This record gives sequence, structure tokens and C-alpha cells, in this order.
Amino acid sequence: MVLEKDLKNIKIPNRKLIDLWRKVKNNNVISEHYKTLSEEYSYNQVLKGDFESKSSRIVNCIKFWKINEYEIQKTKDVKSVSFCHDKFCSQCQNKLSIKRYTVYTPLLKEQEKDYDIYHVVFTIKNPKFGSLKTALDKMYDKFGYIAGYLNGNRKVAGIDFKKYGFGGGIKSLEITINNKKEYHPHFHCLFLFKKNLLFDKTIKNTFSSSKANGYRLFNEFEILLQRVWYLVYNDIEVNKFNVENLEVVKKFIGDYEDVNNINSDGYSVIMDKISGVEDKNFKEVFKYTLKSNFKQIANNYEIFKELYFALKGTRVLQTYGKIKQIKDEELDDIINKQTDNYYFAKLKELGKVEEYKEEYNTIKQVKEDASSGAFTFISRNSILKEVFTEVKKK
Repeated sequence: MVLEKDLKNIKIPNRKLIDLWRKVKNNNVISEHYKTLSEEYSYNQVLKGDFESKSSRIVNCIKFWKINEYEIQKTKDVKSVSFCHDKFCSQCQNKLSIKRYTVYTPLLKEQEKDYDIYHVVFTIKNPKFGSLKTALDKMYDKFGYIAGYLNGNRKVAGIDFKKYGFGGGIKSLEITINNKKEYHPHFHCLFLFKKNLLFDKTIKNTFSSSKANGYRLFNEFEILLQRVWYLVYNDIEVNKFNVENLEVVKKFIGDYEDVNNINSDGYSVIMDKISGVEDKNFKEVFKYTLKSNFKQIANNYEIFKELYFALKGTRVLQTYGKIKQIKDEELDDIINKQTDNYYFAKLKELGKVEEYKEEYNTIKQVKEDASSGAFTFISRNSILKEVFTEVKKK
């Protein structure tokens, strides 16, 4: 028998079903963007067909539901939904973020006995519209050097990276857009370092100043990472002299904007120890790449187009060291194992009373049934709905 406390793991809250349309409200516009792309690339039949297919899928996202209905018991078992899986669909990106959070969190928690977890952010100078792909390609290439220094595969004479005991971690890309016609791409990372390191934030760095908040204090390791990141990204040799005398290096190469202010060029690195998996900084890594920009993208075809080609083929989330990389298509199988006992036990109960009737519902029908409370909706991995609620609240 499936108890009420167990049922919550497979039950889809009606309020979530009623509100689903809000998650895809921009999809019609994105669909038109794909149609425009198909017209621009009409000379290439492969690309033209691909864009037409994307246009159709995103406009039909969540509109069609395959359901097994147990009429007497007023229960609908959701077998599949027409998700588009598009990077410009906030519903699908939300769903993917939740899956990643659900699967990777236990892997990180397993490491807490041996490591402390830190949230680390790497930024670059904001690229102007039209130059995003070049910037992203370079960010991904140069970050490999950072990972190499941390894991000991790359060495710098006179600088000891091994003492921090890097155990691996997760890196994800986020891109925001400002009003200056600039992108702000940055990496959110969760890094494992050996336990009980003393990272005292005592250093005033001019780039951290602001009229509103005064100065943000930094530790020595943050300053080291900032300097190495600047050198690596700007194709300057990473050696002890250049790290310790970055102001001289910047002046020598003609970087006069502010030789004492790394952040005037955008190359900041910040790190903070997280208190646990409920820490808001922990969850930053699992939020989707375009985050709050869906409306802005929908309203600007040129931004959409540049983002599409800049992100095409990009692995948004990458893991290092002790954190195993899991393919996105494998996430569902891992998550389903968490609820299979409840789910199949419930189906067994339902089957004792009646056989199900297979049907296809539109999102309109699903919303009507949810609004009236006429049916209870269940799904094999609906635990994600509640996980998502918690992620968004923090």
C-alpha cells in the first residue's frame, strides 16, 4: 500500500499544472525566430529543415500529454509530455536544471567528509554584441589551464597550487545581458578543496569597491586566481614574476585603463565557502545558462541568433576530478530509481480496481482537470516538481 507521505513523491501538485503555461509564454515568439532563421538559411536544406523542426517543437512544448487514465479512481498517470528540450524554452531549461541539481547534489555531498565546497565565479570583460562566440570559445579553452594548475597537471615555478588539495568540482556557464549592448558570460563553479583551509578575507582590492557597498575583502588565493585568470585569458605567460607584478605587465602591454584595477577589464574571480547544499551559492551552478534573459531574447531576434550560434555544441555543465560527468540523457534513469518503489506500488494498487485507458490530452484539458480537482495526477519522476519549488524559493 502506498501511504500519503509516499504518494507526494509521485503526485504532481495541481497548482503546478495550472501554472505551466507561464513557463512557455515566450515560446511562440522563439518559434518565429526559428522560422526567420530557416528563411535566412534556406540555401542550406539541412539547416533549414533543422530550424523548421525546432520552430515546431518549441511552439508545441507541453501541449500534448500521453496519459493512462484510471477513471473510477480519478487518477491520471502521465507517461510522456511533448517537451521540446530547447535551450530557449524556460520550462525545459528549468526541468533540466532541476534534474542536474537532483542528481549531482548527492555526489557532492559524498565528498563533504573529505573536502570543503567553495562557490567560485570566473568572469571576463563583457563582450559586445557580435563577439560572444569568440569570447566563449576562449573562456572554455583558457579555463582548461586553470583546471590544470589546480589539479597539478600544470605547474608554475615558485607557486604551489597543490597545497589547496583540489579534489575536483563542477563548472557551468551563465550568460546575462545588460543595457549597454553587452553580454556578461561567467562560470559558476563548485570546487572541492581540502578541509579546514584558512582563507581569511583581509585584502582590499580596488576592483571590489562600489559606492553602495564599499569594499569586498578577498583572500590571498582569490587574488592569485584573479591574476592567473587574467594572464591566461590574455595569452600572457603564467610565471611567478608576472603573477606578482601584474600591474607592471598590464602597463607594459598597454593596458592603461586602470593598471591597478583588474576588474576594470572584467577579469574577477570570487570564491566563498558554502554552508551546505541549501546554500543559495550552491544552487547557482545548476541554474540554466540564460536564466532571466528569456523575455529579452524573445524581444530581440539578433540577440537570439547570436546566442543560438554561440551556444551551439557548447557543453554548459562540466565536471572535474572526483565528480563524475553524467550525460543529460541519463539523468531521468537515475532520478526514476528514487521513486520507482512508490510509483510501481501505486500502479499495482490502481490495477487491482480497474484497467487504465490510454489517451492523449491537450494542455488545456490537463489544466481544466487540475483546476477542478477532478483528477489526481501522478508521474514516475514528479519528485522534481517539489525539488524545483525548493530551488526557486532560495
